Amino acid sequence: MATILLFTKGVYSQITNYSHKNVLDGLYVKSNEEQIVAIDTMVQEIKTNLNNYTKSKAFKDSTSSSDFFLQENELKLVILKTNNDNIEKRVSWYFADRRLIFAEQIWIDNKTNALVDHEEFYQGMGRLLAWIKTDKTKEDPTSKDFKYIQDGLLTQADILIAESKK
Repeated sequence: MATILLFTKGVYSQITNYSHKNVLDGLYVKSNEEQIVAIDTMVQEIKTNLNNYTKSKAFKDSTSSSDFFLQENELKLVILKTNNDNIEKRVSWYFADRRLIFAEQIWIDNKTNALVDHEEFYQGMGRLLAWIKTDKTKEDPTSKDFKYIQDGLLTQADILIAESKK
């Protein structure tokens, strides 16, 4: 197998044997699992550096708020919180390189402090890699719901990025 190194922003190996499942147009692409591990690392890095980011409140009223966290004009995190029917609903959107990489939805019962809903959405290369539900099962990537969520995440991410620039 011949290998050619291309120098751009990173180093990629070009593979001439296209039977490998992680090869896209001759370039090695990480598997979904490898991408999820990398995304988890990036999310943890954002959480660790939260105090180093500029925080701005985009919206706040008696039942909801949204906080934007930026590093030198680059959006890193958006946290949306709302309280409805004694349930605190929090959605966090994580960004890297001006792209959505991860979103997390957590709903907590305010009376019992019980977890009502916890879903995680891993986003890579403009597509949803995995949707992990409260019971830790993954949604079938061929389902209509998966496609609907994928499209909704991308649309919402674009809206949040635009809002962060105002």
